[in-house]
Amino acid sequence: MGCDGCELWLGPEKVASNLVATAVGAGLPMPVVRKVVSSRLGGLGLSELVRGREKILSSIQSDLVCDDCLRANMGSVIKRAGACYAGRLHVLRAGHPGFADEFVQPKMFTGRMATQTFFGALDDVMDVAQARAETIRLGAGEAMLRWFVMPHLAELMAGDW
Repeated sequence: MGCDGCELWLGPEKVASNLVATAVGAGLPMPVVRKVVSSRLGGLGLSELVRGREKILSSIQSDLVCDDCLRANMGSVIKRAGACYAGRLHVLRAGHPGFADEFVQPKMFTGRMATQTFFGALDDVMDVAQARAETIRLGAGEAMLRWFVMPHLAELMAGDW
C-alpha cells in the first residue's frame, strides 16, 4: 500500500516544511517554529499525522502560543497533505481486517490470499471457456469478403491466424 512521492500523499518532511511556511507567514519567527514543528512531528509518518492531527496541533499551538486561526490553517495543511482517498481510508480503518496499520507499509492478510486463489482458479475456467471456437460476423458485406477474407482464406481454414 502507499504511494511514496505522490502529490496526494505527501511525505512527513514536506508536511513539516508546509507547516513551518504557514506559521512563518503568520509572523512567527522561523527558528522557533522549525524547532517546535520538528520536535512534534519527528519520526511520525503521514498516517499518524492525519490520525493524530488534533493532538499534534494542540501541542504546537501551546508551544508557539498562536491563535485558533493559525491552528486551523495548520490543520488544513495536514489535511491537504493526506488528500488520497485510499490513504484516508487506511487511516480511518487501520487495525481492521484487510487494512494495513500504516498506509505506506504493506501487510499480508491470509483471507485475502485464499480469496485470490479461488478467483485465480475461476479465471482459469473462464480462460478455457473463452478458448473455444468463436463465431465471426462481418458487417460490411461482400466487399469485406472479397478484399480481406478471400485472399487469406487458406490461412483461416488452416487455423494459422
